[in-house]
Amino acid sequence: TIVEGCHFYNGRHHITTNSTSGVSEDHYRGMPVGIVINGTTHAGSWVYPIDTHRAGSRITISNFTIASLSGGIEIRTPNTTVSNGVIRLPHAPSVPGVAVGHGVACYFNNKNIRISNVDVSGGSLGFFVGSPTTRGENVSITGCSTENTQAEAFYIDKVDGFTLNGNIAGAVLNGQTS
Repeated sequence: TIVEGCHFYNGRHHITTNSTSGVSEDHYRGMPVGIVINGTTHAGSWVYPIDTHRAGSRITISNFTIASLSGGIEIRTPNTTVSNGVIRLPHAPSVPGVAVGHGVACYFNNKNIRISNVDVSGGSLGFFVGSPTTRGENVSITGCSTENTQAEAFYIDKVDGFTLNGNIAGAVLNGQTS
């Protein structure tokens, strides 16, 4: 499956895979693999306009620009690659009634995740990797940058084996360290 060269402008547009099933459950079998989202521009207002939605595997998101009133990308699928992107979010909580999310959030079964060359400005956290239930493993964030996040530039919790390499953590608005 390929979503390529799309421009979503000024609306509640949302790119997502097609299941909310848990990746360890039997009905996970047959979920889509090899999804490519490339060259996409998003200027709408949906929470996490790109959401891998815990369906399938081997999702690639690259060469993108997101200007959202809330979150950027939500990774809920193993074997996902996110690269070469720009995410612009408001400075939390500058939009009344909107909970400003993270630039890139990686939840649930977050295994074999590669994030590289992504520039995040604004939002709650720049890059969040964690899970309320299962531990993730093998997560790499390389060559990324953040500025003007409300809290941590990089927040990593419950992950076995992660790499942070060549990243730039810019200003944090509430003064917390990364």
